[in-house]
Amino acid sequence: MDDQNKRHRVNWIFTRWSHLNLMLEQAQKIAYFDREQRAGVLSSNLSYWERWDYEFYIFGSILNPDQLALYVYERDKKINEYEQSLIDDDNLNSTLKEIERDEEEIKYLEYNFLPAILMKFNNHLSVRDPQNTKYDFLKAEYKSYLDEKHRTIIANHFRHRRGFQPNTLKRRLLKHTNEAMFPQFSEFKKEMDDITKSVVDFLKGQGEHFDHNKEEISSILADLRAFREKAWDNYVKSENPVFYAFSVLDDKRSEEEQNNDLYFSLLLIDKDYYNYKQ
Repeated sequence: MDDQNKRHRVNWIFTRWSHLNLMLEQAQKIAYFDREQRAGVLSSNLSYWERWDYEFYIFGSILNPDQLALYVYERDKKINEYEQSLIDDDNLNSTLKEIERDEEEIKYLEYNFLPAILMKFNNHLSVRDPQNTKYDFLKAEYKSYLDEKHRTIIANHFRHRRGFQPNTLKRRLLKHTNEAMFPQFSEFKKEMDDITKSVVDFLKGQGEHFDHNKEEISSILADLRAFREKAWDNYVKSENPVFYAFSVLDDKRSEEEQNNDLYFSLLLIDKDYYNYKQ
């Protein structure tokens, strides 16, 4: 950074923290810290609370006790405002409506979709099917994927939102349960290792069970799509039309890729939802 930019940043620090009555050396140290923060070198992976804690650690070594007391007063106000904004966002009507929609879809999957699809698809997978070992391997890998995703949801939520957004956490866990009930192969394949990908490549084209019941399965899937469209109209479109517009964008996958993803999604269905029953 050249001298002119340094002076500009120091002057900005004097303005930003004018109530602290900083000395020049203090302002220079805070300016350096601020530059590192804005560049993302030090705080890009920190939660808001972690950033405030780190800022307090730095300022504590720069400010005198009276200045630090003024800084802490302002810092606490910012933290309280941020936490209140989290609470307000968590109680938006759109958030509560989405929870209702997610709960309704889980009931539909449990009592309508899954009984029908298991009867038409999984019952045709013979116990003597030579590929059963590979099917079991894929299911075990999908279970590991779900477990890791569940851990990440919990860890990220409490790191970045603490206990201020229970409804947001509920929504994410409901969506995770949905993914356990009706596996989303298109998401799973993004996280696969090379061994799992090779098993999938081997099994491609093995979908004769799907072809055998294609019309019946297509009808069951059409009913699910109709249910989802109605639910989106009832719960989402009216509350958040912009989000709804983005949600109905055309699928960019080819027809072959969509069919493959669907086949493996059906193949991965587990009657116990991989132990993620509500």
